[in-house]
Amino acid sequence: MKKFKMKWMAMFLVMALAVCMAACGGTETGGTAQTGGGETQASADAPGKGATKIGVLLVGTRDDYGYNQALYEGCLESGQELGVEVLIKESVPEDSSSQAVMEQLIAEGCTIIYASSYGHREYAELVAAAHPEVAFFCSNETGEDMNNVSALVTYGWDSAYINGICAGLMTKTNEIGYIGSFQVPVVMYSVDAFALGVQSVNPNATVHVVFTGSWDDVGLQTDAVNAMASQNIDCIAQYQDYTKTICEMCEAAGIYVIGYHVDASDIAPNTFLTGTIDICKRQTEVFRETIEGNFPAGIVSGGYPEGMVANAECSDVVPDEVKAQVDAAVKAAEEGSLNVYAGPVYLQDGSVVYEEGYTPTTEEILGIDFLVQGTVGLDN
Repeated sequence: MKKFKMKWMAMFLVMALAVCMAACGGTETGGTAQTGGGETQASADAPGKGATKIGVLLVGTRDDYGYNQALYEGCLESGQELGVEVLIKESVPEDSSSQAVMEQLIAEGCTIIYASSYGHREYAELVAAAHPEVAFFCSNETGEDMNNVSALVTYGWDSAYINGICAGLMTKTNEIGYIGSFQVPVVMYSVDAFALGVQSVNPNATVHVVFTGSWDDVGLQTDAVNAMASQNIDCIAQYQDYTKTICEMCEAAGIYVIGYHVDASDIAPNTFLTGTIDICKRQTEVFRETIEGNFPAGIVSGGYPEGMVANAECSDVVPDEVKAQVDAAVKAAEEGSLNVYAGPVYLQDGSVVYEEGYTPTTEEILGIDFLVQGTVGLDN
């Protein structure tokens, strides 16, 4: 489930888009995702055609209540639906050691490889060059144009905005926290979308933003939650790969929590509100297309309207009147009418970034490197 999920250089932090742990493996079957691009390559020798095994690299562990768990569960679904075997390797670092893992999966018969973390792409390209018959999917859309490499990219700003609506309506102190990882566009546009969602229903609320410089550092997450609890913050959202610690700490402290990638309501039954969840329907479709000899080279992208992302149902903690407003926003997102960044949009200092009547392009959103008015963090 949830979002998500991208090595852009930011002003203060070096982007390293996922956790670096030692590789281990497991064999399973399953998956899901959705599209917005990608040229179909149809030929008798198309990469991945006739695949009976899919190899998946996770940068973390399958039970993180975050990015890796969402991919793990989604890939098992894909395998089951497509009738193919899925070999999953957990905790694969974003370094050259990932090449050996990919080579091992290919040696075991995998002709589709899903190197799922942003930093895996440069190494996937090296392996792809040596194995033109193998289809490679990555989460990073930047890199060399190759006939056997495609990117699966999810746009999560609609979901983040919906999370903000829920948080803005549920806060009692009007102090809301957001724990981000790196100051990179995929995180920055999510923080901004969340804050805009908050402001749309509660202009008196402030979103306090902290960047840990990590996707999964439990110690840094713990420090962030403790610091926010001391500032009268009563609701915390996040953009982390590993979300379990934040959810459990918020439950223990009685702080509302917004999840990411998966529905974490079972570990925070008294404080979980809603959250972004990753949907793998289109992922299954592109795997099927590849097996049939129609590999979608380039970029396969999309968001809420394409069914690549969704929101967890509001928990029983959320009153019906709040659920109604959240549900209305979900409906608009599904229909493609939720215009998250429509102007006017202001920077923290009050200057205009998007004039009234202006709607930024997808490319502009993907380059966001600022925080909007209503947030506290960075330059404040």
